[in-house]
Amino acid sequence: MTGDGPSAMAWREQDPMNKSPFGATGLEVTPLGIGATGSVEVITLLLDQGINLVDTAQCYGEHELFLGRTIAHRRDEFILVSKCGHHDVLPDGSMRSRAIGMDDIDQALELLKTDHLDVMLLHSYDQDLLIKGEAVEVLLKARQAGKIRFAGYSGDNESAAIAAAMDGLDVIETSINLADQHNIDDALPIAQRYGAGVIAKRPVANAAWGWLDQPDESFKKNKVAPYVRRLRAMNLDAIIPDMVDSPESWIALAVRFNLSVSGLHTSIISTSDPGHARLNLDIAAQGPLPDSVYEAIRQAFRSAASNSDEPWKGEN
Repeated sequence: MTGDGPSAMAWREQDPMNKSPFGATGLEVTPLGIGATGSVEVITLLLDQGINLVDTAQCYGEHELFLGRTIAHRRDEFILVSKCGHHDVLPDGSMRSRAIGMDDIDQALELLKTDHLDVMLLHSYDQDLLIKGEAVEVLLKARQAGKIRFAGYSGDNESAAIAAAMDGLDVIETSINLADQHNIDDALPIAQRYGAGVIAKRPVANAAWGWLDQPDESFKKNKVAPYVRRLRAMNLDAIIPDMVDSPESWIALAVRFNLSVSGLHTSIISTSDPGHARLNLDIAAQGPLPDSVYEAIRQAFRSAASNSDEPWKGEN
C-alpha cells in the first residue's frame, strides 16, 4: 500500500509551500507553520523557505520576547498568531482559565514588537467561560481597535467545535495527527461550514513511535503516553509496514497524513534542530499520502478507538 496518488503527483508540480486560503479570513497560509522554537537558525531557515505562519503564546516562557527580538524586522512576511487566557492553578489545586483584558493584547504587541497580531486565540479556554463570552468580547474589542485582525480558539473536542461556530471567532487551533483524529470528525466539518481557518498542533504526535518498544513504566507519566497506547492499538506496522520502518519514515507518514486532511490549512513545526526542520520541508515536498494509505490510517484509528476502554478524544 505505497506509491503516489494523483494528489501527491499534482503537489510536486507546484511549490509545496504555495499558499492556500486560510478558511474565509482572506489570508493565505502555507501548509506548514512555525511553532515554539528557540532557535534563530530554525526560524530563519523556515521563513527563508517561504513558511508564512508563526505561532506562539503568552505562556510559552519568553517566546514572544524571543520572536520580537529576532524576526520583528520580517513582520510583513508572516501571519502572526498568539494565545492568551491560559490556566492558573487555584488554591484547591484545580485549573481555571484566567480572565483576559486588553492588557493581554497590549503586552503581546509590545513583546512581539508589532502594531497588530493577525490572530489572537483563547488558549484552551474553559468551555463555560468560552460560551459566557466575556473573553470573546475582549478579543472583538481588540479587533475593532485594530490590535488584532482575527480572533479564535486553541483547544480540542467539543470546545473546539463550539468555537468554530461562534460569531466573532474565525480561527481554531486543535490537535490533529495520525494518533489524534477525533477533531477531524468533530471540529473540522463545523470549521469548514463556518469558514474557520484551522491550525493543527502536535502534527507529529509527540514522536510517540519512539516509545512503542519501550516498557510502559518509561513513559506512563509522560504526555506521550496516550499516543503510544493508540499507535500500539492501531498496529500500523502490520497495515503499512514499509512506511513505518524507521523514525524518519514515521515522521514522513505523520507530516503527509496531515497534508491529506481536508479542511486543515496548516500544521505547526516545533523544533530547535535545523536538521529536523529541513526534514519536514523535504517531506512536505512529497505531498499528501495516497488516498488508500490515508484511508487505511483513518480506519485503523476508528477500529482501535471503538475497541478501547477509554475515549480517544483530542489530547489538549
